[in-house]
Amino acid sequence: MTVEPMTRAYPRNLPRYLWLLVRLVFVVAILLVIATRLDLQSLIAQAKLLDYRYIFLGLVLWMIALVVVSFRWKILIDVITPGTSLISLLVFNFVGIFYSQFLPGSVTGDIVKGFYLARTQAAKVGIISSVLIDRFIGIGVNGLIGLIALMSNDVILRALNVSRTTAALLIVVIAFGIVIGYIAFRVIGRWESQFPRFVIPIYTSIKLYLQEPAALIKASLSSLVFFLVWSMALLCLAFAAGLNTLDFPTILLILAAVNLAQFIPISVNGWGVREGALIVLLSAYNVQPEKSLLLSLLTVIPGLIVAILGGIVVLTDYHYNMHGISSLSEGPLS
Repeated sequence: MTVEPMTRAYPRNLPRYLWLLVRLVFVVAILLVIATRLDLQSLIAQAKLLDYRYIFLGLVLWMIALVVVSFRWKILIDVITPGTSLISLLVFNFVGIFYSQFLPGSVTGDIVKGFYLARTQAAKVGIISSVLIDRFIGIGVNGLIGLIALMSNDVILRALNVSRTTAALLIVVIAFGIVIGYIAFRVIGRWESQFPRFVIPIYTSIKLYLQEPAALIKASLSSLVFFLVWSMALLCLAFAAGLNTLDFPTILLILAAVNLAQFIPISVNGWGVREGALIVLLSAYNVQPEKSLLLSLLTVIPGLIVAILGGIVVLTDYHYNMHGISSLSEGPLS
């Protein structure tokens, strides 16, 4: 009789759970470090002085920005499946924001909303591709706005010890990289017939977008409007927290920098990263850490409100298809 060696079984999802635990530990550690350097009494005192008129205006502008970013997604979706309603995409953005409250990084919520829409459409790979293109355009415009704002911001340039020429060169490098990427994509297409089966639909979808430059330009302009409105919302929240010395170009730069920091998938919903980035950036303007943290907490409020709406959509098991509301006979993400 042979005795088989004993193997220790462990859950297949254990590495994923461990990585999530690492992120949670990171968030707690960063927040504890921030808390130890704050005057909590000062934070509470400043919270009592909040101007709620600016908070309300910030919330309204944030909702407008969400409509604009939903319109950007619609422009890209219409290339794949024309006729998708803007309201449907707005609701799916609610769902994405709901999941992003619990999932690591800032990209996972986008992937979830793509899956929610994909299950209502036949062109599932095209839908997911639209989400990826949408995110890519958002990141690109975010970086471009940040570099342009950096070129006009003497305070941050001095704090980083960076010249305007360096910022301008970065813009040139990004533009050159886009051109090189496009050429490389066209060259790789010569071997399309040899691609793995799962790669071909994604490649085909991206190629379809490259054949629709008007849609890409419209989506980029929509992304620009989105970041401008979002920056106005952040400026209102800054005024609500008593940061009246910050101007619009500075807010543009701060928003772009914080967004880029939150792309790093080491946190959950940006907690810790967002607060740390705001405290560091605003310290260049002699802003107290308590006010920076207060501003960070204010920026969370709009997302939480929309997340509640997205949670209602998820928990009631209803979704919007491309023309209206329909009840689901299957569970979420099935």
